[in-house]
Amino acid sequence: MARAMKDSGIEWIGEIPEGWKVYNIRHEFSFGKGLPITKEDLRDSGEPVISYGQIHSKINTGTTIKPALVRYVEGKYLDTHSDSLAHKGDLIVADTSEDVAGCGNCIYVDTDVPVFAGYHTIILRNKTNHDQRYLSYLFQTDAWRSQIRKQVTGVKLFSISQKILRSTSVIIPQYEEQQRIADFLDAECAQIDAVIEQTRASIEEYKKLKQSVITQAVTKGIRSGRKMKDSGVEWIDSIPEEWSMERGKGLFIEVDNRSEDGTEELLTVSQYTGITPRSQKNVNMFEAETLEGYKICEVGDIAANTMWLWAGAIGVSNYRGVISPSYNIYRQKAITMIQPILTTFFERHRLSSITSPFQLV
Repeated sequence: MARAMKDSGIEWIGEIPEGWKVYNIRHEFSFGKGLPITKEDLRDSGEPVISYGQIHSKINTGTTIKPALVRYVEGKYLDTHSDSLAHKGDLIVADTSEDVAGCGNCIYVDTDVPVFAGYHTIILRNKTNHDQRYLSYLFQTDAWRSQIRKQVTGVKLFSISQKILRSTSVIIPQYEEQQRIADFLDAECAQIDAVIEQTRASIEEYKKLKQSVITQAVTKGIRSGRKMKDSGVEWIDSIPEEWSMERGKGLFIEVDNRSEDGTEELLTVSQYTGITPRSQKNVNMFEAETLEGYKICEVGDIAANTMWLWAGAIGVSNYRGVISPSYNIYRQKAITMIQPILTTFFERHRLSSITSPFQLV
């Protein structure tokens, strides 16, 4: 038999089961404010504190605090800012976000040890007898957070005030059903988390296998049983007897062609993704007003982010565009078959100890 439903009267909720109620959050919660500190006040020991940056850094916000996230402040705050202490069952909401999607990010306090709410945070304290686990799941939903996202203001940084939070609504079933829902989600989410961990472990193993296959192909070749010789390079070891070793400076020249009008596409050079158009990435960093004077990168060029080259921020470009004047561009002296080999090589060695492209071969 289908469950009887009713109109909640709230846009983001729609219909809810009969017996469920919708409350304005200000009637169910009291509000507290985080410590008036900055990141310079954080320590490696002392009283635990959760700041807005730590809240946003979580993959799944709204859940239990992880010890690795916790930083500390001096004990002097216990006497002067006890109202900034969050206790088990409280929620700590980040009151700023660099993007709208992060508005409403929060952490559910599920520890018997009180923790301070840090800078740029708001504490939500349940005033009534609701199941805290149910509430922690509710505050994870995009449905609830959509109320906040519709009201926040800002361009580079979005601010969430207590006034905005007080205007939101929450769905509250009867207490026994809250407990059943929380028990169900605890069990279901535990199974899903276990699958995620297994999948993550498998992904890491496949990444290692991929790296091994690439390394074998680009340094040993794909034919087995061939004669080998010492490469003379520590990180390469031996190479096929008929292969040769050449210095990078004998194969490439550094080019420094500049954009005259800045109309070319802006490219990024990353240790994770190689060379890609900035438009294809979610980048919140400052962008220059004009791209005039930026270096022109052609298809097939090697571009290197010199500041992150040690981490593997280098690659062969599949795009024509411009990159930062601070980066380097190298081009083959002659058209050879080396480009696809280099593309594979840089993919494998993004996390190597390379310090200069001219030291590669």
